[in-house]
Amino acid sequence: MSNAVIPRWEIHIKPMFNLMDRIHMSYRMDFEDPDSVWQFRAAILARLKGGTMPPENEHGPWPEEMIALFQRWVTAGEDQFGNKPPCLTMPVGSNYALDSGLLECDAQVPSQQTKTWFHLIRYGDDVHEFNLYSEFPPNAGPAETTVFPFTKMYPTPGFKTIIVNDANGAHRIDVPQAIA
Repeated sequence: MSNAVIPRWEIHIKPMFNLMDRIHMSYRMDFEDPDSVWQFRAAILARLKGGTMPPENEHGPWPEEMIALFQRWVTAGEDQFGNKPPCLTMPVGSNYALDSGLLECDAQVPSQQTKTWFHLIRYGDDVHEFNLYSEFPPNAGPAETTVFPFTKMYPTPGFKTIIVNDANGAHRIDVPQAIA
């Protein structure tokens, strides 16, 4: 598993649970919350492997590839993350700016090799919203500050604002009219 990508809650596991799953199981657990799913991981895995979750009359059972991904997430959490669910980290960011169409910031991450990106969560006519995410390695040491630029923006007409969410909350960046 050393060269394999460690599945993370936000981008690999959470999307596998659809709205119907969340509604049907809301009396028992919260499929939106990684800690709730983690608490019931053994029971979930047993039902997934047994083909009883999700039910046949809904969209189940999951294909083997999805079950294997969930199993890898559980194994990584138990073996590498101190028996906690492997999740992405929202690092501390600062100095957000747009420069020649590139969104840039300073981010506190364990090293310059830490995979860090702006994850688009809302794309509207006038606002684009991102979460700043990092894949911190298991047992990461203290974070250092590293500067990294990100992708070129392709703004829609009238595009006015970028919002970036990080460990310190939401940051609003007004888009210069030359870019918009």
